[in-house]
Amino acid sequence: MNHFQTVCHSKFRKKSVNDLDLELEDGLEIETLMIDSVIDDKEKQGWTTNLKIGCTELKFKIDTGADISVISKKAYDLIQKKPALEACQLNLSSPGGKLSVLGEFVARKSTKEKNTTSK
Repeated sequence: MNHFQTVCHSKFRKKSVNDLDLELEDGLEIETLMIDSVIDDKEKQGWTTNLKIGCTELKFKIDTGADISVISKKAYDLIQKKPALEACQLNLSSPGGKLSVLGEFVARKSTKEKNTTSK
């Protein structure tokens, strides 16, 4: 199930690979959607940046609309000097459902231009 099916309460009818009709609840219809860029699933590119957590560099996807940053357990395990995990009191969910959270940590982050510390 994709983001629009999960989050946006709209009906979809796919006509062909390049043509998609989107019928909105109020009866309006969008006949054409413009795709500005296409990302090959094998590459999973997109907006990413390299960010150092402590002395370990990880690749992060940039999401300017996100309230928080989340990393996978696999990414956390790659961090050489792991920050201690503390209990997380937040209930986190995504378009795919509720997230299982192992904890939260305070980290020193750095890019080529900037150094910051945040939770």
